[in-house]
Amino acid sequence: MYSVDIQNGGLIKKIKGIKSSVVKNTITFDDYLQCLRKNTIISREQHNICTSTFGDPRRRGKLRLVLTTTNVT
Repeated sequence: MYSVDIQNGGLIKKIKGIKSSVVKNTITFDDYLQCLRKNTIISREQHNICTSTFGDPRRRGKLRLVLTTTNVT
């Protein structure tokens, strides 16, 4: 995971294994700082659309640990 705050107003946020829309819409730069400085764990729910063998799409939600100071998946 990393986050870069660019001086001209840009922000780059990346978290391995988490969908980019979840990172873009729910994680702030302050969340990164809070995780690093206070050793907190931040989790978010992300949804996946899966198709079964019968072809009907199903939506599954899974709670994922988004920001941790350790490598827990």
